[in-house]
Amino acid sequence: GKEISNTREIVTSKNDETISFTKDPNEVVKELEKQGYVFDKDNANNNVFVAGTIYDKNSEVHQYFKYYFTHATTTVTPDNPKTPADVLPDNPGKNYPSGVAKDDLNKTVTRTINITTPDGKTQTITQKAEFTRSATVDEVTGEVTYGPWSKNLVLESVDVPNIPGYVPSA
Repeated sequence: GKEISNTREIVTSKNDETISFTKDPNEVVKELEKQGYVFDKDNANNNVFVAGTIYDKNSEVHQYFKYYFTHATTTVTPDNPKTPADVLPDNPGKNYPSGVAKDDLNKTVTRTINITTPDGKTQTITQKAEFTRSATVDEVTGEVTYGPWSKNLVLESVDVPNIPGYVPSA
């Protein structure tokens, strides 16, 4: 992991004394959560500070209280797109980035087939296919990652009339 800037609090104290931070570690966690970080409660390396903890007796060994965080992410679905005017759910100080609006998550493909007969009459057949995808927004960096486009639609084949003496062309 990477150290988050402005989170290190240096404390001068002596061995075998109660640790006293200049900033309550629980408040640091809350501040980071407001920035879109998520405290990783399942990380076995999290050394959670408990009030009254005492420095060890070995002055040669530094004591660290490390907190591990992950980036909060939120999924934007095609039926509930967002714009840069919308606020991120876990980070009220930031808005959604561009790239998660309706047109970014929903696409319509149109196929137009014109069948023109020898007498000059034209029959137009229009088919539409709708494709959707979801996006995941990293609430710390604003990076958008897209899921795959849906693949559940196939355009139907079109039968061209058989006219003696003529061959259909594309």
